[in-house]
Amino acid sequence: MGTKWKSKLSWGAWLLLFTIGLSGTLTFLSHWDAYLGKSYFDTDEFQSEYNTFLGYLHISEVSNLTGDEMKEKITVSDEEMEEYRFRYGELSDQINSIQEQYRPQLDEARADHNQKLESYYQKQRDKKIEDIQKNFDSDKYVKEKVKKEKEKQIDHFIENKEEVKRQFKQWDSSFDYYLQNNESAEVFTNLSSSNKQDAYQKLNNSNMQFVQEYKSARDLSIYDYMPPSDDTGEGPNYDNTVTDVLSDEKPVLIGKIGVPKSLPKTSMIYEQYHMFQINQLFFYLYSTVGVFGLAISIWLARKYRLLAAIGELPIKNVYRKVPIDLKIASLLLFVFVLMVSVGNIFYFYFIRRLFSYDQKYAF
Repeated sequence: MGTKWKSKLSWGAWLLLFTIGLSGTLTFLSHWDAYLGKSYFDTDEFQSEYNTFLGYLHISEVSNLTGDEMKEKITVSDEEMEEYRFRYGELSDQINSIQEQYRPQLDEARADHNQKLESYYQKQRDKKIEDIQKNFDSDKYVKEKVKKEKEKQIDHFIENKEEVKRQFKQWDSSFDYYLQNNESAEVFTNLSSSNKQDAYQKLNNSNMQFVQEYKSARDLSIYDYMPPSDDTGEGPNYDNTVTDVLSDEKPVLIGKIGVPKSLPKTSMIYEQYHMFQINQLFFYLYSTVGVFGLAISIWLARKYRLLAAIGELPIKNVYRKVPIDLKIASLLLFVFVLMVSVGNIFYFYFIRRLFSYDQKYAF
């Protein structure tokens, strides 16, 4: 009885070692390019946050155009006019739609013999139809309407710009920066000193975990960056109108942007930074255990000819001789490893990529 139980334990231990070894080795092969010798600052997640920061910096600090100045830069293309004309279909479709819109009111007014109300609805209907016809007859007329739409977008953007500045302040603890307009020499920095030499001294590699320097050969075209926009109501919403206007001017900045070593918990990237470190540590430990576990299990299998012994017996006979408790244990182990593997795949390939493009800092 003792020998039989010892045999079962040996098979169970080998199976467990082989399963963990295979899972750890697959983890290494699947994720070595993301964690091996890498840091959080090499990830797509950080690059996304960095670009978002540049967008907020652009809107809050660098861009100083007023609403009127932005409106002066509005342009309307032929394609935009055509889009406006046919936004609700062909001319005949739009006219029919307006006529159907007013038909119930007119029928009701006629049934009540209310000529005054009937005349009112007719005038409203004819006014809208005339407006639609002008859209198709006059480029000047439709161009002015498109321009007014764009002006409303700019007004909305300007009204909510203070919210942008408030959100931008949340990034001050994540990045230190000293940037200078290459043309006007205007300085943009969140450091206590506006002196370039002092700022560069603080923004050196010994004080920073990450430093990006923009020189004349690699200058920063800040107008290439815009924070993500949505309509959640958490901040200003804008479309291509605002983007095009702000991108019209192309001043470039030179200087440095860095992530300090003393990253506070209030930082916008603190959680992702430490989550990457935890994931990387797990990757190293699990991969190391896995590779060595797989190697040892293969060595044991060859030494004791386990695979050959299994191959010499009919599968059914082998399965029948396996004790029920070992069958159950093997099944539970398989299900556990399967769930862990599926969970890892789901996390690494879906959840992390979802958060990489999450617009949680959008306005």
